[in-house]
Amino acid sequence: LVHFDGGSNAFTGTMPVSVFNSVGLTYLGLNYNLFTGDIPIEIDQLNLLTAFYANNNLLTGTIPEQMSKLTSLTALSLESNGITGQLPTNINALSRLLELRIDGNAFAGVFPTSFWDMNNLALLNISSNAFTGPFPIEISSLNSLTSLSIGHNTFTGLVPDQISSLNALVTLDIGGCLFTGPYPTTISVLTLLTELTIEANQFDSGSFPLSYYSLTHLETLNLAEIAMTGVFGDISLSNF
Repeated sequence: LVHFDGGSNAFTGTMPVSVFNSVGLTYLGLNYNLFTGDIPIEIDQLNLLTAFYANNNLLTGTIPEQMSKLTSLTALSLESNGITGQLPTNINALSRLLELRIDGNAFAGVFPTSFWDMNNLALLNISSNAFTGPFPIEISSLNSLTSLSIGHNTFTGLVPDQISSLNALVTLDIGGCLFTGPYPTTISVLTLLTELTIEANQFDSGSFPLSYYSLTHLETLNLAEIAMTGVFGDISLSNF
């Protein structure tokens, strides 16, 4: 068996270990079910796996370190579960990952330094977790990113200028954090952006940054709840 998709059913209980004995699998879809418990450590047997979808279940526990053996993975989706703890320090072994979705869990703490070695990532969604501290400036090493969502965590301090080096970004969401300081104007160099969300942070009160007018491809702009001042009529939406 090479491809197994058991998604969008009503399977319950823990993930059956027998599934992880199918060592020829390259695709495993167990998403949109009611699976509980931990991701089985036996997952390390699936070293040909390129895509693992376990999102939208009731999983708990932490990401097992054994997952680092899945060195062929290009897509990992664990979003909308109850997974806790920190990211494993050996996560950089998944060096072929193009998409990593872990949003809507209970991950906490800071990123392991090794995380920033995953420079093939094109999509990274870590939103709606409990990550803390200043957002790492090492984000600049992920220069293949086209979509970055870090919103609704407890990141503090300034939005790092290094985000502006991600010049392939099309989608950027930093909303719902605890970022402070002036509105992040350096992101105005990300001229491929079609979606930008900076809502619900603790930026200094101020007027609309004129540099944002350079984002001429924007289709969605979310500036809600950031204490912006001035006359709304002075903002020329037709410039986008």
